[in-house]
Amino acid sequence: MARERAARTNGMRESVETRTLSVADVRKLIRLLKRTDISEISIEDDRGMKLTLRKPAPVSLGEVAGSEVVDLVGNLTVVAEAEPAHDDSVVEVTSPMVGVFRSAMKSGAKPLVAADGSVRKGQVIAAIESLHVYNEVESSATGKVREVLVHDGDAVEFGQPLVRIERVPA
Repeated sequence: MARERAARTNGMRESVETRTLSVADVRKLIRLLKRTDISEISIEDDRGMKLTLRKPAPVSLGEVAGSEVVDLVGNLTVVAEAEPAHDDSVVEVTSPMVGVFRSAMKSGAKPLVAADGSVRKGQVIAAIESLHVYNEVESSATGKVREVLVHDGDAVEFGQPLVRIERVPA
């Protein structure tokens, strides 16, 4: 009986000593951090393993200038880059949806626009193929095509710039 108790006790010690945090445990700690006003949780075990979770300090847009690294949690970082100076004479036409960029409405046809070509507001300049349907992309300005940013057949995301147009003064 004493031997069984010792074996059970040794088994319990081993399981306690080798216990580690699971992913579910870490997720629970993150949820606790988000729901409360606690700003930091640190856990350290006998073997020297340490886990620290910190809430990010609120960052205002004024504080993030140029190329700055903002420390969020431990070694996870986000790089915030300053936007280039905005040029009102150049308009970027963006993708209205996720799909495949098509420079023409039919396979093998001549592209609807090319660099240095002229376009007018409302002119169809490309298409986004989604679910085998070609969705027209219209120019949002009258002017000269400065640059076509994607190639025929490229996958594009919603809001991705497709074409840069230099406005013509009215």
